[in-house]
Amino acid sequence: MKYTREFTKPFFLEINLFSIDMKFSKLVLIFLTVLIAASCSKYQDGPFLSFRKKSKRLAGTYKMTAIVYIDQNISVTENLPQTIFTYTEDGKYYSSAGDTGTWEFGDGVDLNIKSKVNGVDSSWTVEIMRLANKDLWLRSSQEEWHFEE
Repeated sequence: MKYTREFTKPFFLEINLFSIDMKFSKLVLIFLTVLIAASCSKYQDGPFLSFRKKSKRLAGTYKMTAIVYIDQNISVTENLPQTIFTYTEDGKYYSSAGDTGTWEFGDGVDLNIKSKVNGVDSSWTVEIMRLANKDLWLRSSQEEWHFEE
């Protein structure tokens, strides 16, 4: 007598992907979207996700809220300079101290600013740490400056 065995698929191959609960599928899709968006965050301190162009987020009038001295790990929030800084969406820069100039985004997370201070041309580059709707954090080599609109 010849014994024959019928081949059957392993149970994990018999799962019908379309029978998975739709709520679970949506949850997985949301999780993957958030995971991908998180990996695309450009600035070290956020925002996590933004639908506004970075030039629109930068455009506004800012006052300083803190200076962080990186080497000493000290944050100063009182007796700050009262200078108001304005960035326009078309690349113009003004300050309440009378500085005028232009700004542009540089490579990666850099912000390049060219200004005229008391008639003298100057330029500098800072790293954008946070660029959210109401927050702007900039870093030089030794300091961080936190601003809010």
